[in-house]
Amino acid sequence: MSEYTHFCPWCDARFLYPPEGGRCPFCGGPGVKRIEKDPVPKAQTYPPVPERPLNMYRENDYYVLPTKNPLRTAKRWAFHTLGYRLTMIMACIVLLLVISWQIYIAFFTTAKQGTHNAPIPTIQPVKPFKESVRPFATYQFFDAQESEVLRIQKNVINVTVLGDGYGARYMRTYAVILDRSTWKKVEQIFSVTGFTPDETSCTIEVDTATYNINKHQGFILAAYPGTIYIVDDDNTLWKHVFSDHLLISIPEAQATLHTSIKPNPELSLTLR
Repeated sequence: MSEYTHFCPWCDARFLYPPEGGRCPFCGGPGVKRIEKDPVPKAQTYPPVPERPLNMYRENDYYVLPTKNPLRTAKRWAFHTLGYRLTMIMACIVLLLVISWQIYIAFFTTAKQGTHNAPIPTIQPVKPFKESVRPFATYQFFDAQESEVLRIQKNVINVTVLGDGYGARYMRTYAVILDRSTWKKVEQIFSVTGFTPDETSCTIEVDTATYNINKHQGFILAAYPGTIYIVDDDNTLWKHVFSDHLLISIPEAQATLHTSIKPNPELSLTLR
């Protein structure tokens, strides 16, 4: 009488001969092992089977040991019914679901509880607008009456800021000079819809407003305070990034003029 020589560690099937390829032919599990010592009591016998060579294995040449261990029974049932591959896939899916649930509890549920326990933020009142937050608030400008005097003066090249509800504001002490090696030519200024040069002055249309300033007079659009522009004698428009190091005194800038700028009666005024 032949004895069982191999068993499947997954479904506990016993074999008379080692399966081909080392896989259990019943559940498909790998790693069929050799029985070193028969765990079955000597009083229990197996049905007699005819002797066969190793390559003559058939499906009915295996036997499943009975067991009273519920965990072992569940494992054996799963591999017998579903097979090794499907059982392992389902086990991986269950493991991933458990891990995902733990991550959800650890991060999202805790975050929501922390949000519910957080104090309700109070609404801070909006601070009133201050003049100090306006661009160029650190510079001194002519007021409305003083700007009218500029219309009868020659060589007016004070840096002016256009817009911002003030019309044209003129700096009291600062001007700029054109250095063609550092300034860049401009074909068109954003938001400027019209540009008309004259003999020593020019007219600039910004959206719905019209301004008249002199050539060689640096001007800044209030909506874009980071750039300063200037128009030369050839009616070419130039620009530069505005910074304090560009500003020089008005007498020093007037000394660099090649031609005199006549008084401009159309020079835009400061409104307030």
